[in-house]
Amino acid sequence: KILGTNAHVVVNSNDYSDRLLDHREIQEQILLTEGVVASDVFIYSKGMIQHSRRGDGVVIKGMDMRHGGPVELRQTIIRGDIDRLLFRPSQPGEDETPVPRDGVILGVELARYLGARVGENVTLISTEMTLTPTGAMPRSRAYRVAGLFETGMYEYDRTMVYLTLDASRKLLGVSEGVTGFEVRVDDIFKSDAVVDSLRSKLGLRFWIRDWKDMNRTFFAALKLEKLAMFIILTLIVFVAAFNIVSSLTMMVMEKNKDIGILKAMGATGASIRKIFMAQGIIIGLVGTFIGCVLG
Repeated sequence: KILGTNAHVVVNSNDYSDRLLDHREIQEQILLTEGVVASDVFIYSKGMIQHSRRGDGVVIKGMDMRHGGPVELRQTIIRGDIDRLLFRPSQPGEDETPVPRDGVILGVELARYLGARVGENVTLISTEMTLTPTGAMPRSRAYRVAGLFETGMYEYDRTMVYLTLDASRKLLGVSEGVTGFEVRVDDIFKSDAVVDSLRSKLGLRFWIRDWKDMNRTFFAALKLEKLAMFIILTLIVFVAAFNIVSSLTMMVMEKNKDIGILKAMGATGASIRKIFMAQGIIIGLVGTFIGCVLG
C-alpha cells in the first residue's frame, strides 16, 4: 500500500518554496541515471478545502495527467470519469492536446467527511497570498470533483487532493516550475543505490529520499514489533515445552512399580522406553493438532 501511494524515490528542492524552472533538464538527468525507469514532475503545497459548511486542511499535489497520470493513482480510482472531468476535448483549430478543466481528485475518506460527491464543486484555499485592495488574502478557486481514490491507508485517503499541473499553478499563482520529481526504479530494494547516484549527479541543491527513508519510523516500529513478538512466542514455547517435559517426567516416576513388574516379566529397558516415547509423541501430536485448529 505504501508503494502504491508513493514513488520509489522523491527528489525535492531543499526549499519547498523554490520552484524548479529548469525541471526539464533535471528530469533528463534523472532518466539517464542507472536503475531509473520513469520520472514524473509534481507540485506540492498545503492548503484548505471547503464544501458546504465543512472544511479541513489538506495536502495539494499537482501531477501531470495528460498521459494518463501516475499508474499508482489510476489503480486506486474507485469512482468518477477522470479524463472527462479533468480535461475537455480540444476544439477545431486548437492543438490536439486535451485542455485541462478545473477538476480535483479526492481521497474517499476526505470526500466522506466533506459530504462531496463526484461532479460537485469544492473550494481550495492555498497558503500562497495575493495582494488585494484590502490587503494580503489567501488564493482560492472552485474545482469540480472529478473522481475519488482509495489506497486503504487512512492518512492518504483523508488528506490528499490531486490536481493537474496547470490547475495547481493557477491556484498558487505561478506560471512555470515544479516542486520536485517522483522516480520509479527497476528494483525497489536497490533504491538506496539510485539515491546515491542522484545525489552525486544533482548535488546539494536537492533533497533526495527513497521509500525506505520516507517511512523509516513506520518500518522501525514494525521491526520492534517483530522482535517483541519473537521473544514473547519463544518464551511461550519454552514454558509449554517445560510443562510437557515435567508432566512426562512425573508420569514416569509414578509408574516405577509398573516398570518393575514389566522388568520382572522380562521386558527390556529399550521396550519400556519405546512405550513412554510413543506416549510423549502422541501427546505432542494431539496437542499440536488442537493448537493449530484453535490458532
